[in-house]
Amino acid sequence: MSVPYRVLDKISKASTYVFVFCLLFIAQKYLFGLFFDLKEFVLFNKLYVYELIFSITSILLVKRFIIVRSPYEKYLKD
Repeated sequence: MSVPYRVLDKISKASTYVFVFCLLFIAQKYLFGLFFDLKEFVLFNKLYVYELIFSITSILLVKRFIIVRSPYEKYLKD
């Protein structure tokens, strides 16, 4: 078992999770953000409430429904 395969496996999985998170966040922003005027609500004069809500829902959706497999898993045998 080679260390580069472990690193490539982790990078592959992490990048897939980040891609799906961003895709869900943008989809929510343009689907729900256009229908509702959510830019009125601001926390601490820096953070829009919709960003916080969309981030949390995106994380929950990714955790609950997304299973990521890496092409490098076949090289990892424990």
